[in-house]
Amino acid sequence: MVGFYAGTFNPFTNGHLQVVKKSARCFDKVIIGMGFNTEKNLKIDKEKMKKAIEETLRKEGIDNVEVVTYNGLTSIEAKEMRC
Repeated sequence: MVGFYAGTFNPFTNGHLQVVKKSARCFDKVIIGMGFNTEKNLKIDKEKMKKAIEETLRKEGIDNVEVVTYNGLTSIEAKEMRC
């Protein structure tokens, strides 16, 4: 089973990490969907944040989580990811 955790994660916090850790234990795979609204100002560049999240996952030894970025509707993205 695949879980989909959507948000802007701008920034990715310890609270987000705790949700990911628990989700990674519950699902075979978890996809962190970083959604972006082009009308909102970002505190951190989305590609830099994606890489920082991936590095955090590596340091934590979490290997069943993938990070993706998207601009559309969350429900459509989750469906395309087969979640």
